[in-house]
Amino acid sequence: MTVSSVGRRRFWPLTLIVGLVCFAVSWVAGGAALALVGRWLNIGQVPKATQYVLVLPGGSDTRPYVAAALLKAGFAQEALLLRCKPNSDDLAGAYPPSHEIERRVLVARGVSPERIHVLETQTVTTFSDAECLRTFLTEQSSQTATVVTNDFHTRRARFSFHLAFGKQVDQLHFVSAPTDCYSAANWWRHKRGLAVYGGEFLKLTFYWFRYGWGWIWLAGGGGVIALVRWGGRVRRPRALTKLGHVSIVDG
Repeated sequence: MTVSSVGRRRFWPLTLIVGLVCFAVSWVAGGAALALVGRWLNIGQVPKATQYVLVLPGGSDTRPYVAAALLKAGFAQEALLLRCKPNSDDLAGAYPPSHEIERRVLVARGVSPERIHVLETQTVTTFSDAECLRTFLTEQSSQTATVVTNDFHTRRARFSFHLAFGKQVDQLHFVSAPTDCYSAANWWRHKRGLAVYGGEFLKLTFYWFRYGWGWIWLAGGGGVIALVRWGGRVRRPRALTKLGHVSIVDG
């Protein structure tokens, strides 16, 4: 079984579901609505000077190239890479670790190896990426960093880093890297785009409930609905009683 076939089996259910939803939305509101939804995920900023540039794992075909461009343009002085928890392919030696691929890209794009640092802590989620960077920066004299990730991932990334850094999140800058073959303007027209953008919406929702205020809003909304229904049940018997009283008097 090839890696590509594994990927197809993994993503086809999500692709089918998201595809059907997108078809319904586009039928009602047109593609412009889906493009607007896709652009909502992107909250990337214009580059500015920071000490470090952090390449988030998960986009070795685009993110390290943007980081290299920032380093060469003087927007950052040193690159930071993260170690992902190894998966079955990594353990089998089928592919180099993601941080090694990113390191090779940076070097191939002209970044000196001395300017590249691989952080030791293994990460498994965007939130653990944020915690790893926070731990590293607390030990440094300069605590400014640019976080590079794909455009569709910037909103969830900033949400995660805000949870980890609190008010110090203002020391961070988020720069978007593009994706190949699809973008916010046409993601629903590509099978991979459907899987990636659909998965991102699901992950953002999960993060909102897991790390944010989602459960509180859900509980509050449920409480309001319960009060409204209870109020309706209380008013209905009173109205019936009053109606019966009026009928007796009229009779």
